[in-house]
Amino acid sequence: HSTSDIPSVLSSDGKEGIKESMDYRNTKVLSAYRHIPILKWGLVAKQDITEAFAPVEKLKTRVIALMVICITVVVAIGISLTNRITKPILQLAEGAKAIAAGNLNHRISIISQNEVGLLAREFNQMAVKLKESYSNLEQKVEDRTAQLLRAERLAAVGELAADVAHEINNPLGGLQNFASMLGNEPENIFQTKKYSALMLEGLKRVEIIVKRLLTFSRPYTLCVSKNNINTIMKSSIEFIEHRIEPDHIFIQRELNESLPFSYVDADHISQVFINIMVNAIESMPNGGTLTIKTDICKKHTACVTVYIIDTGCGIQDEITNKIFEPFFTTKNKEGEKGLGMGLAVSKRIIEDHCGEIHVESKVDKGTTFILCLPCFKEE
Repeated sequence: HSTSDIPSVLSSDGKEGIKESMDYRNTKVLSAYRHIPILKWGLVAKQDITEAFAPVEKLKTRVIALMVICITVVVAIGISLTNRITKPILQLAEGAKAIAAGNLNHRISIISQNEVGLLAREFNQMAVKLKESYSNLEQKVEDRTAQLLRAERLAAVGELAADVAHEINNPLGGLQNFASMLGNEPENIFQTKKYSALMLEGLKRVEIIVKRLLTFSRPYTLCVSKNNINTIMKSSIEFIEHRIEPDHIFIQRELNESLPFSYVDADHISQVFINIMVNAIESMPNGGTLTIKTDICKKHTACVTVYIIDTGCGIQDEITNKIFEPFFTTKNKEGEKGLGMGLAVSKRIIEDHCGEIHVESKVDKGTTFILCLPCFKEE
């Protein structure tokens, strides 16, 4: 600072004012200076800056502290109000999600008397009514399902009875005709022997129909044990090989020798294999290839899959879903025999083993039967 800025010099020069300056202690001071004309003196009063502004600093500290306290109180009140408002709303949202997920026993525990509490009580009442309505609806669905099942059973029984009547009426009609012819010429020994043989054949066919129907409808017990599907398949192939001319139908074996064991009734599973292979052979009157393949199921490693593939005449799409029905058969040509019970029995046996059976077919290309059987599980 120049000497002209010193308060004492300024007051001597006839000036007055207040100025911040440094004193002889090299300390900041607040100086008030004024000229006294009568005495031709200058008056200077000094006070340390820290001392002069101490009340202001104290007030500043108090104001800041008060502001912090006010902000803290406001934030606390805001958080409290937010919790009181948002928490019940979140509970309502969670309750709505729980009920949407099917938990109709969920209730919201809000006891406040404000609008949110009223909404919660209405929500709980709605949940109670919804549960009652759902229970009533379930009962109605069960009743309706039972009615439909009864109707389906009656329809199935009626259809089955019609099929049985049709199958039995065919040989019975022949028996009536043969009996009538025998009555017309009882003395004709040759004709009597001929018609008697035909009548006996018709009676045997009726007997076979009745026996197979009883076999299909009668409960039976599976004698399951640990078996190798390949072993059962090999013995089944040996059983039907006598029906095949070596130069007529070729049997191609693709057996996975690392198959896990299955827990099955060997006799019944063999019956299924034989039924399907016989049908495959009969679908190839002009020869072809019968492919037998076993493998581990790609989708379910706990299952063994059996493929029985033929290159026969195939099955039309419109009747593919009917081939497992009792008495349904495609053998309608003269000389073809079959009651349509083999695949129905096979399907029942596979399902009783907790397995599945499917068919894929193309006309004039061939048919593939796919059987899935569960593997044996070690305890």
